[in-house]
Amino acid sequence: DLTNADLVLLTHNNAISRAMLSRRAIVLVGLLVLGVLTTSVRGVNDGDQSAEMAQETPNKSRWPEVVGKTYDEAKEIILREAPDVTVQRVPEGSAVTMDWRPTRVRVVVNPSGHVIEPAPSRG
Repeated sequence: DLTNADLVLLTHNNAISRAMLSRRAIVLVGLLVLGVLTTSVRGVNDGDQSAEMAQETPNKSRWPEVVGKTYDEAKEIILREAPDVTVQRVPEGSAVTMDWRPTRVRVVVNPSGHVIEPAPSRG
């Protein structure tokens, strides 16, 4: 009588019981469903944010004309032309995050406080 026998699968020289295989399959399916739901929700939210940002963001996105000016002069010009942005002073050679934000303008300055390339831009 084999009604109480356990099924054993041999894969890559490892024995896996039917019960263990079932638990792994349930966990895998659960993770896949969670991933799909998370991606779907994130996609909906990103679309909403993009639409809102496009409506709020003016056309000006770069300020090459402020290269060579002091940080304070550059900040004044940028805020006059785009009052919706936050201007960030970034010392030359500093590490910055790679995320893109249309309401942020980074201004890279040298040790004497003058704006250098790359020209300030949204992001």
